[in-house]
Amino acid sequence: MKLLELFNGHQGTVISSLILLPIFLLMLLISINLFKRRRKRSYLTLSIALVLTLIDHGISITHSFMTTESWYLIWIERSIAVLGDCAFFLIILGLYQLYHITAAHIQWVFYTLCAAAFGMVFLNEWIQIGYIMAFLVTIWFMLGRQVGSDNKFRWAILTFFIIEGIKVWDKFEGVHSSIWEPFIVKVLPVISYSILFFILLERVIEVMQKSYMQSITDGLTGLFNRRHLYENVEKSVKSGQSVHIIFIDIDNFKKLNDTQGHKAGDEVLKQVASIFREEVEGIGLVARYGGEEMVALIRDKKVEMKHLTERIRFRIEKETNPGVTASIGYSKREEGISHDELITQADQAMYQAKTTGKNKVVRYIAVPVGS
Repeated sequence: MKLLELFNGHQGTVISSLILLPIFLLMLLISINLFKRRRKRSYLTLSIALVLTLIDHGISITHSFMTTESWYLIWIERSIAVLGDCAFFLIILGLYQLYHITAAHIQWVFYTLCAAAFGMVFLNEWIQIGYIMAFLVTIWFMLGRQVGSDNKFRWAILTFFIIEGIKVWDKFEGVHSSIWEPFIVKVLPVISYSILFFILLERVIEVMQKSYMQSITDGLTGLFNRRHLYENVEKSVKSGQSVHIIFIDIDNFKKLNDTQGHKAGDEVLKQVASIFREEVEGIGLVARYGGEEMVALIRDKKVEMKHLTERIRFRIEKETNPGVTASIGYSKREEGISHDELITQADQAMYQAKTTGKNKVVRYIAVPVGS
């Protein structure tokens, strides 16, 4: 039997539904799991829509095995189509909610569309198809660029529109003029829902990455936070790496806040953070330690620390506006030193720089026991 002939008649419906089944199940499992964790309305909407979609395809498969022709089978077919349409409306709503905070009236628009679709069971089948095609055109223009990226969503909507267009052509002709038509109608939904699945997956990954980055970064400066720094310093020390710690404190920062306001202070923090990040990029990581203090873990043992720290100090003095200076201390990991002690040593060196004139760099030198 040829491949195209497999998708003819009820047999094609069964095959298409079975191919779509794992896609729907994966989308449903992802949506339910995320709703349990995050309690977002979008995941609930998608979960409900996908349950309806699975019911729709389950009924379609069951109906395809019915061989007797009777008047109520026509109503079953129409009801199946409407259930699928309603599920599709809710999938579109759920995907839109993934990217936008949705007002109640927008949600009710989609709920009304579902209710109208059920009302159309009693109307002409042409009206049902025209209703769906009008919805697809509207969504393509109004929401096409607001869901997903790289026009994936628009491509999915276009494939659904082609499916409806072929249905119209078939009804107009009365018979299939080509063996390709039933094949396209049965296979295109697989492509369409695969695209929607990738949009969901892409958004989930994006949200998870964003959530993770927010958990390890400082909101104002964009630097890593203290917890993430500690974790990395601890790993480096435990693995025996030869690392350095740079500890920076902006001089007279409280006076700056008091005289020029917290907005000016925030701008200076961002400028210093940007300079620090640029200088450490590729050789380590930088974190905001707290307040006006910033700390860097330097993993590259070939770096000349004196030159690096002096360059950072010089750039802070010359490039910040309003101009500020910084006291800098740094320490090197020695055998038997814990990660906490390594950071404390750099802090002590910074404190020495601050108490002996400010705007200078001091290297931590251990004082021999008994001296």
